[in-house]
Amino acid sequence: MSIANIINHLEEKHSQRLSELEQNHLARLASLKKQWEDRFTDARQKILSEYQQKSQQKLAQLSFKQREQWQREVLQKKQTLIDDLFDQVWQELKSLSDRDYDALLRKAFAKLPKSNGKIQVAPDGETICQKIIKDLGRGDELIVSKHFADRGFIYSNDKVLIDYSFNFVLRHLKNDSVVDLNNSLFE
Repeated sequence: MSIANIINHLEEKHSQRLSELEQNHLARLASLKKQWEDRFTDARQKILSEYQQKSQQKLAQLSFKQREQWQREVLQKKQTLIDDLFDQVWQELKSLSDRDYDALLRKAFAKLPKSNGKIQVAPDGETICQKIIKDLGRGDELIVSKHFADRGFIYSNDKVLIDYSFNFVLRHLKNDSVVDLNNSLFE
């Protein structure tokens, strides 16, 4: 074998070895690239998933707050309408004619216990209540009070206290009927 053949042989072996190393290196680079791409994709998916989850939570919170605010506003509007309704009723009760006021008081007196008691009225209700007590043959004591500024009356004896003042009756009617009014007026 001549030197030229040995050199050619060594160059071929060297070239072949370089080619193998290059192939191994390229394969290793491709493998590393794939690993990093997979890691990047996984990390990206994880970040996107966390972001979507947090976004959905925020959206749910905002939606809940918005719905809560809306319900609070609707409830406030409903309450205002009901308050206005009862204010109108109150104004109508205060402006009843003497004949209608007398008829309403007679219905209240009919519900009183048969035993005599004390009936407290405002000064403007004294005449009508005296007439009703007399007409019904009751022996109730009529007490006129400047501090009692409401229409209607308060009955009391040793056992009971019955408040038929318009303000009291209307307030209790309102408290007892708010749910029913909400259901019938707004649903």
